[in-house]
Order: sequence, then C-alpha cells, then structure tokens
Amino acid sequence: MTPHIEFWSSPIDYVMSITLVLAVLLLGVRKLKTRVLLFTLQSLGLVLALTFIGLMHHSEQALWVAGCTLVGKCIVIPWVLTQVLRKVRMKKEVESIYTLPTTMLLGGGLILLAHYLTYLLFPHEGHLFNEVFSVGVSLVFIGLLIMMTFKKAFTQILGLYILDNGIFCLTLATVFEMPLMIEMGILFELLLGILVLGVFVYRIKQSFDTVNVDYLKELHD
Repeated sequence: MTPHIEFWSSPIDYVMSITLVLAVLLLGVRKLKTRVLLFTLQSLGLVLALTFIGLMHHSEQALWVAGCTLVGKCIVIPWVLTQVLRKVRMKKEVESIYTLPTTMLLGGGLILLAHYLTYLLFPHEGHLFNEVFSVGVSLVFIGLLIMMTFKKAFTQILGLYILDNGIFCLTLATVFEMPLMIEMGILFELLLGILVLGVFVYRIKQSFDTVNVDYLKELHD
C-alpha cells in the first residue's frame, strides 16, 4: 500500500466506524426528529468517505458525485422529512414491534453477520474494500430491519433511505476497481426516489383511502 493511500485509509476507517454507530443509535432513539438528524449525519459520513476516496484516486467523478450527494442526502431529503414532521399530525415517537433495546441488539447482530459474510466472500480483497463493503451490507440490513419492525409509514420511508445509503456505500466499494459504477449509482438514486414516492402515495392511500391533497388537508385542519 502506497503512503498516499495509507494517508487516506485512516480517515475512511474512522468515518465507516462512525457510520455504523449512527446506524445502531438510529434503531434506539424514540423521537422521529432525532432519527432524521442521525440519518443526515450518516449521509454526511458517506459524503466524506466518497470525498476521501476521490482524493485518494484523484477522481474528479467521485468528488462531483460527493457534492451532488451532499445536496441531495444532507440538505434536500432531511428538509423534506422535517417539513413532513411539522405539517402532518402524528405521534412524534416511534412505534415498533420489538422494544428499542431489542431492535438495537438485532441491528448489532446484523452488522456482525454482514462483516462475516463480506470476509467470507472476499477473503483476498484489501482491508479498505472489505470494510466499506461490509458497512454497505450492514446499512442495507438495518434499513430492511427498520422497514419490517417499525409501524409508521414515515419511519418505513426513512428505513428505505437508510437502505439506499447502504447501496450507496456498496457503490463506494466498487470505486476501488470500477469508478464508472458511480454513474450507475446515480441512476439508481433516481429510480429509488421514484420508488419512495410510490411507496409514500400507496401508504397514504392505504391509511386514508385517498391521495387527494384537499381531503388530507381537511383531516389536518
């Protein structure tokens, strides 16, 4: 490993570790507003990781995607979620099938499983690749866990965005070998945005038997 790569490997290690800690904390907090904040910080960590990777490989593509991700994941999406919390009348605490400590333990177990599977499938890859890849798989698992165990449509959509962060992190792992995969990641981001809107509309229809905004406004009033 060259000194240049070693210089950037350490910050990426720290960022990936903090990202996992934020994911576990996200499973244990009660306030929905705090969950949005933790999601924002987690997304910011991924932006930093991509920035470090771009500097490591002198990739302008990676730096450009990092800037776009910063705007989308750390500004636009949190702002929209915060506006939903402000304007939609609902209990501002999570409702889960399991207790929050149990959910956190499940999340920790999924992280260990992701770590084991990564090193089982890629025993000959470098440490940095395996670490980033295992964090990506962990976030995918935790996103699915949130979608399956928490009851509110808002929390389930947030879980879908956590899953999206995991897939974005998997894209970061491919940068080491295939930088063009970043562009495919952008395409997936757009497709996932459409999917999120579809799920959101479906859950509103399921809850209120309509997607008419005038009717929903009357419910709010």
